[in-house]
Amino acid sequence: MTTANFHLRAMSGVALLVVATSGIAETLEVDTTSDVSLSACQAAIANDCSLRGAFIAANSTPAVDQIHFNIPQSDAGYQVATQHWRISVGNTALPPISEASSLMA
Repeated sequence: MTTANFHLRAMSGVALLVVATSGIAETLEVDTTSDVSLSACQAAIANDCSLRGAFIAANSTPAVDQIHFNIPQSDAGYQVATQHWRISVGNTALPPISEASSLMA
């Protein structure tokens, strides 16, 4: 099994990919470390947006969507000793980002 880990710390690091496009941009809020394809990504609903799901949702619009992280410390992927969240990708690679997106981590 191949596993990739994404480590998110509470800090103000920003990675951006910006391309001018038309359409309505969405803000997608990753709120779980689960690798299940949870792509509803509604800010008011808990545990409905995984990183995999956010990539899928961002690819469904032509606009420059923003992917934000708001994962609670109560999430199973939170590492108390090092105060970070671990998102472990299972046997299937994350989908490629095919539309312009901004990833805020």
